[in-house]
Amino acid sequence: MRAPTTDLTIEDTATYYELRIVGQPGQPQEVTEDILSGFQVREEIRTELAAGNGEVEQTNPAEIVIRWAQDTQRCTYSKLC
Repeated sequence: MRAPTTDLTIEDTATYYELRIVGQPGQPQEVTEDILSGFQVREEIRTELAAGNGEVEQTNPAEIVIRWAQDTQRCTYSKLC
């Protein structure tokens, strides 16, 4: 389900952990990690949605997941306490 960023619970001043996994089937996965503000998370998600690259899912207020077509990329944003 594609959700606009206004439908997501993101605290702009909170700190989020980003875990991004990129890989093609049969190839090694590339894993990157980062620490972002909620504002930065919102902007990254907005950019991905505008490009039509991902599907966004939020099952609880502390975690947001973006999945790309054919499972080539997955990004999870987890709110840090």
